[in-house]
Amino acid sequence: MTISKTPETSIAADVLATAFLHYPPFDFAFEGENEEAQARKLRILFRCCVQAARLFGGIVQTEDKNGALLWLPGPKASLGLCDELRSGMGMLPFQLGFRQTWRLSQDGIMQYILQHANVERMGYIWLVGVDAKCQGKGYCRILMEQAMDEMKSQGMTECWLSTDTETNVKRYERLGFDVVHMKLGQSSGHTAWIMRKLT
Repeated sequence: MTISKTPETSIAADVLATAFLHYPPFDFAFEGENEEAQARKLRILFRCCVQAARLFGGIVQTEDKNGALLWLPGPKASLGLCDELRSGMGMLPFQLGFRQTWRLSQDGIMQYILQHANVERMGYIWLVGVDAKCQGKGYCRILMEQAMDEMKSQGMTECWLSTDTETNVKRYERLGFDVVHMKLGQSSGHTAWIMRKLT
């Protein structure tokens, strides 16, 4: 598979929505909602995320449209109010629900990263998703390597990410990432592994 030179916002959002359906933090955020409602809200959420990555960071997408990754540079890793408004996130409480939006913002992961990273020289892998039929075929590795190459070309020397599954921890360790912190979500009870790679 190859990397697309012109990633498409709606396609990237759809890939991510499919990949993250029933992912623990989103199951918690959309607790009590059926699968159709969760999928619809994930598409809304990820369209905003893709727009933010397009404006402030980077989008990596496979040519066959089965894998997508969003990343942000350190100074934009925690989007400010103006950045959120520009990317459409200001409307999320009305589109997803206030409780759901609050739950999505309560993990404290970004605060930890910003306290421990060299913010001016870091990149943050925000989201990476691969269609179920393509998982285990090297898509994640190719997406991650492309994103890290882009970060390195812009002078970034640290790459950070977080994941909520042990399977992903092992996958990212094979790509050279180390676990630097484990965080238990106060509301959700889910464990998040915060990982870093020095380039």
